[in-house]
Amino acid sequence: MDRREDWPEEERPADAPPLADGSWSVPATPGPTPPTGSLLRRRLPLGLAALCLVGAGSGLTLLLTSGTSSVPSSTAGLDAVSPGRGALSPSLTRRIARRLDRAVVDVNSVIETPSGPADVAGTGMVLTPGGIVVTNNHVVEEAKTIKVTVNPGHLQYAAQFVGADPSADVAVLKIVGAAPLSTVALGSSARVEVGEGVLAFGNSLGLGGTASVTSGTVSALGRSITATSETGADAEHLSGMIETDAPIAPGNSGGPLVNDRGRVVGMNTAAASVAGSGSAVAFAIPIDRVEAVVRAIERGTREPGLVLGRSAYLGIEGTTVKLVGPPPRGAVNVVQVEPGTPAESAGLEAGDVITAFDGIQVHSMPQLSSLISALHPGAEVTLGFEAGGTARHVVVELVAGPAA
Repeated sequence: MDRREDWPEEERPADAPPLADGSWSVPATPGPTPPTGSLLRRRLPLGLAALCLVGAGSGLTLLLTSGTSSVPSSTAGLDAVSPGRGALSPSLTRRIARRLDRAVVDVNSVIETPSGPADVAGTGMVLTPGGIVVTNNHVVEEAKTIKVTVNPGHLQYAAQFVGADPSADVAVLKIVGAAPLSTVALGSSARVEVGEGVLAFGNSLGLGGTASVTSGTVSALGRSITATSETGADAEHLSGMIETDAPIAPGNSGGPLVNDRGRVVGMNTAAASVAGSGSAVAFAIPIDRVEAVVRAIERGTREPGLVLGRSAYLGIEGTTVKLVGPPPRGAVNVVQVEPGTPAESAGLEAGDVITAFDGIQVHSMPQLSSLISALHPGAEVTLGFEAGGTARHVVVELVAGPAA
């Protein structure tokens, strides 16, 4: 993957990068600014700032904190702000929008929640004509299915999970069966300067269609943000982020932040508003870091922190329990069985106790998870468990699990 393209200077209009060719077919005006309905206008308590991941859907129950204050993402919002002095002109914005429209895709995934399936919407950037797409990991995390919509034409394709670095919030997908696709051109985030104009593209509010585009300036570099669940657990720290006042909204996660030459310098990831200030800020992962993760996944070697492909999956949630002897030993108590999984097909139910996995005695839930993850989807194993005091053995075929 190498999308760093130089446009010939003689083909470049005075105020804009050239179009790729005459085949680009997009509206002559940029996409709409995110709507200002109740979803975006909710206020925060005075003096508090909240950062929220900008994937849209009930599957994203994360909040982000800055400094010592934290507010649930359900109360976070964005207020549109006037572009700074470095903002790009309308004519330049239109030209860049034409260049990028076909290379920015909608990413829609379905995750399983305690209340049933839920939809999550985000954005992706096409990196290769063959359909390699990069997005935020939180857009596809634990996804059962992933679909990508390519514009123009609203053509929808299934997407395969290729790999991810969850700690960097970067995931790579492969579009299945798409024709040769237009691609984004990557710039260098190392060259980004405070005050320069940028544009943010994305699937605003998960509405689909032509990507929305907002303009602003880079307001800071090297920012650090922290994401946690609503309970304050599972903290995720992202550092070295690009801060901009280009407004972004839920659904923009994974979309490109581009410079005045239409080159991607960051991946839109989080947004915040400060109560009573009338200001809004957004945060993007530097594209140099994104590209490094993509290249590591392309190499296909097991590296710390990387998840490659989908691992084998049984479909249970369980806890370690101690069985009375003689001799006393550990086992796994089944707390929940996911519908439509090998565990359900095997007849497992909540309250059953797993004692063996393919001839290996099971002592704990971490051990069972490790045994499963060491196998590939499609592997057949013999599961030993106790149900109602009766010992049973059943052969099950593991399937591909959710995305990272």
